[in-house]
Amino acid sequence: MLSLIFGGRRSGKSGWAERRALSSSRQELIYLATCRPLDAGMNERVRLHQQRRAAHPRAWIVREEPIHLAACLEKTALASADCLVLLDCLSLWLANLMENHNDQEIAAEADKLIAAMQNFNGDILVVSNEVGLGVAPSTEAGNRFIDLAGILNQKIAHVADEVIFIAAGFPLYLKKKE
Repeated sequence: MLSLIFGGRRSGKSGWAERRALSSSRQELIYLATCRPLDAGMNERVRLHQQRRAAHPRAWIVREEPIHLAACLEKTALASADCLVLLDCLSLWLANLMENHNDQEIAAEADKLIAAMQNFNGDILVVSNEVGLGVAPSTEAGNRFIDLAGILNQKIAHVADEVIFIAAGFPLYLKKKE
């Protein structure tokens, strides 16, 4: 099952997704991290995520992959027959791609990722930011990011079995598998 879990910054989406993963009956829990902590603030956020995961007796297998998510998912599928992958976070992956890829290349990478997700036998929880509800940025790069993130979230939501919007730590199911 493919689930898209999205919400605003500090909405509780990662914690909610982690709790959901920990309640899974899947044998392996794989945390696919896309963050490249480049400053003290991001280092602190990564530390808090690590601390939260370490507090639970169920172990995570952590894989860090900032760019090649489709290939990482394909390798995971070959290595693990009964797993749940928590991909955190799609919008950070997009920001990483934007550094060296044009919009067409990003769309191609997104299509490869979606194909890998659709061919995956386990469960996938995809965490992403909803960035289109806030103030419009004053820069071209900021507007490009918001546009690409919106398109990417729509593409994933379209193929996902369920789509969950997190606000103030609570889930709102926009699409639910019957």
